[in-house]
Amino acid sequence: MAWWEDKSIKVDRPASILPQTVGTPGTAYFTVVGGYVLITGLLGIFTVAVGGAVNGTWCHNPDDGVDTDLCIATALAGAVAAGYMMSVSGVVTEGMLPLAGSIAQLMGGAVGGGAPGVALGPGDLGVFTNANETGNWRWLLWYKAIDQGAVVIAV
Repeated sequence: MAWWEDKSIKVDRPASILPQTVGTPGTAYFTVVGGYVLITGLLGIFTVAVGGAVNGTWCHNPDDGVDTDLCIATALAGAVAAGYMMSVSGVVTEGMLPLAGSIAQLMGGAVGGGAPGVALGPGDLGVFTNANETGNWRWLLWYKAIDQGAVVIAV
């Protein structure tokens, strides 16, 4: 295996307002095209504090198949200042974590273990919420292609 095949590729989605979609599959943030990928990290950074009580959930809307949540609903109101971070561990029974401000756990990271990644097929990866609230965040995603030619693009 060549050295570049072992490195995760980073996709940066610019800051945007929290999704105002209250059901699956939510607002698309990333699209997987050309085959299967392994998501190795997903990191959110708040650029504007959340304005009120709202829960968020990541959901994969595959081209073939059924919508599947990547995490359970998570209260976002704890993001009380710009710079707060959160991530998705890769364990679908956990919420986004940690909303503790200056740290975030990535998939398979040193803090708390976690999964080595999440495999996804072609389709959209996005977030839905249970209420319309203010707040802005930016998301970064890291992945490795499983199929030759598979890529993830920011929407």
